[in-house]
Amino acid sequence: MVKDIQAARNVKLQCRRHPRRFRLRLLYEDDTVQHAGVVIGFGGIAGHTFIGLHELQNSYFHRAVTAQDYSAVTAACLLTKKQLFLSVGGFTEELAVAFNDIDLCLKLRAAGKLVVYNPYALLHHYESKSRGLEDTPEKVERFNREIACFMKRWPDILRSGDPYYNPNLTLRKSNFSLRDLDKEQIGEPYHIEGIEKYL
Repeated sequence: MVKDIQAARNVKLQCRRHPRRFRLRLLYEDDTVQHAGVVIGFGGIAGHTFIGLHELQNSYFHRAVTAQDYSAVTAACLLTKKQLFLSVGGFTEELAVAFNDIDLCLKLRAAGKLVVYNPYALLHHYESKSRGLEDTPEKVERFNREIACFMKRWPDILRSGDPYYNPNLTLRKSNFSLRDLDKEQIGEPYHIEGIEKYL
């Protein structure tokens, strides 16, 4: 843990009307952001916001350091009630490695719950340290199958866009920059080349 969890802020977040899943800010070893919320549609599927932003740098409307609702957060560090987790079916087995956390968040949102990002506690997270990278043909194949599975499960949000993300902003980068209208139209989903063979 980089900074202590501030109990009063956490209690305040937990007392909000409907939140049922909380996530903290995770940093790489060099104190740059690794996980600060997830936007559905980044890179054509879903991605983490503000990757590489230094912990002390400013972000779009200070979102990296502001408590807020997101459509999804990472399961690397989260809190949810067991009964709620079980009531939506927990993690989807077909998503064995990738996107199971995003899928869980979307199931919770479909059940009328909020997903809350809490930036007030910082932790270092060593991404893929235990499972490794997607660096073999078998892992790449599994990853592509899981992308296709996620796309089949959640076509509406991928088509219409994340309700917590402005459609004028790009899905090609995680820094909330404006779309380059020569490359992508406003609200247009990002297409993953070659994914059709898995769908």
